[in-house]
Amino acid sequence: MSSETVPGAPDPPDDPDPPDTVTRVLIVEDQRAFVESMAVVIDAQSDLECIAAARTGADGLDQARRHRPDVVLMDVGLPDADGVDIATRLLEDAPETRVIILTGRPDATVLARAAAAGASAFLLKNSSIDEILDAIRTAGSRRLQVDPDALVSILHSSPATAPPGVAELTQRELEVLGELGLGHQPKQIARHLGITLPTCRGYVKSLFQKIGAHSALEAVVLAHRYGIISLPDAVERD
Repeated sequence: MSSETVPGAPDPPDDPDPPDTVTRVLIVEDQRAFVESMAVVIDAQSDLECIAAARTGADGLDQARRHRPDVVLMDVGLPDADGVDIATRLLEDAPETRVIILTGRPDATVLARAAAAGASAFLLKNSSIDEILDAIRTAGSRRLQVDPDALVSILHSSPATAPPGVAELTQRELEVLGELGLGHQPKQIARHLGITLPTCRGYVKSLFQKIGAHSALEAVVLAHRYGIISLPDAVERD
């Protein structure tokens, strides 16, 4: 509908400057309602665009190769494949892509596999729209973002059977693992324990191998489930 200028009315404000770059998003999810609602929300953002959607893993790989998205929202439970497996294949083909794993049932094994695959975020499917949009915008920081509710759910799950390597952890490796559980980085850990940074990194690498972890977060989650460490109360949420 055409608009008319009202005499004496101020000039309408200029449109805000468009963003320099628009993040292109591919949704791989078999629930049509989720896809349609998420696509509408994404397209309503000036800095985001939903370029395609796929309902199966095979179609997701095809769409990713065709459109080269910046970010992929990937459901774990696809009809024809495991979403983490698809993410692994996608990232092997296009390592610059950021993949956000969506799950309805948080599980330590799935989280560990997502971290190993190189996912940028691990979110619950019932996360708020703002949380998902924030994950899309901040993906690529090279640190796995984990939904706090998903992490708490995993930490409160039943204890798991520890692999044989856990029994081989040295006292120093246990100390380093405890520091990781407090959220400390290697440089801070080295200072606390009075060791060099290369030595600290060596302990981290060794304990990763013994626990079967690929990242500090994964090591902490697994260590908690194995009963090796207890996490600070700050992790607990109502």
